[in-house]
Amino acid sequence: MSLGKWRDALDVAGAVIGAVIGAGFASGQEIVSFFAPLGARAGLGLTAAGMVLAVGGCAVVRAAASDRLPDYGALFRASAGPGAGRVLDAVVTAFLFLTAGVTLAGGAALLHDCYLIPDAIGLAATAVAATLLVRRGQASLFAGTGVLAPVLVLFLLVIAVLPGCRAPTVPGPTAPGVLFQVTAAAQRGPASAVASGMLYGAYNLVLGSGILVAGARYRDSRAALAGAAAGGAVLGTLAAAVLRGCVRGGPEVLGAQIPVAALAARLPVFGFHLFALTLGLAVVTTLGAVSTCLAERCRPSERSRPGAPAPVFVWLAVPVATLGFARLVRTVYPALGLLGLIWLGLWAASVPRQE
Repeated sequence: MSLGKWRDALDVAGAVIGAVIGAGFASGQEIVSFFAPLGARAGLGLTAAGMVLAVGGCAVVRAAASDRLPDYGALFRASAGPGAGRVLDAVVTAFLFLTAGVTLAGGAALLHDCYLIPDAIGLAATAVAATLLVRRGQASLFAGTGVLAPVLVLFLLVIAVLPGCRAPTVPGPTAPGVLFQVTAAAQRGPASAVASGMLYGAYNLVLGSGILVAGARYRDSRAALAGAAAGGAVLGTLAAAVLRGCVRGGPEVLGAQIPVAALAARLPVFGFHLFALTLGLAVVTTLGAVSTCLAERCRPSERSRPGAPAPVFVWLAVPVATLGFARLVRTVYPALGLLGLIWLGLWAASVPRQE
């Protein structure tokens, strides 16, 4: 590929990573709650999740490019059929809007817990940062996440890897569920581990589907395909590194409400601020990606300009964020994972008919 296409691929990969690596991923809560109970089979679950993200992401880009799909709504209708597709479109739009509220609430909670900033000011500061990222819609989002995502990945790797070099490997009990509760069946065999990984990957694929469609639409399709595969592979690898770091940290880290914060606390004095910056970047990139997807979806028509710019959706989510972070996470995230698996099943079932 030419230099320009490599840049397009990096833009798409960065946007996918930025969309998925929100507060739940970057805090370690999702990863520990989903995969630590799998024990020795965690690798199977992580592999399944990475495959869903990489292979599913490529399938989304191919479908979007070949059919010239304008947004994720058209993707769902094309892949799941008109009836089920319309239902998925409506439900995912509602979930994405709630996710914007969840992410805003997470940013406010971060600023309050780390620096005692009042919630109202924290909400406003998070919304302003996301507004700057998406001020020109997909153009500024791709450019911004292309720069921010590599920094975010590097910071998370530093937090996950460096404390493990100092701390002994101590096997610890499974952390209590914070975001997800993995059932006891997850420890019965490889199939359950794969199913857990697929659930996790499906949730994140739904969250990133709008960005993948936008990548196919606004970037070279072959570059977008490479970016989708790279983004999924990086996310799977990063999740494995975070889980390994948490396991090496022992019971104190695995049982922490925010495992990555517990890891960062083992670094020198800069660790606290590095964690806050990492989680803050994750919040802003995810909020920017979600609001951009909503703006793309709400175009009056394919040829028209967006009916409402992405920053509007950032600020519309502020009242939702006041409901609180934990309550929203418990409600939104598991249901969206199940929705993603249903969508993938409908899509797979429709392939023979399409051929």
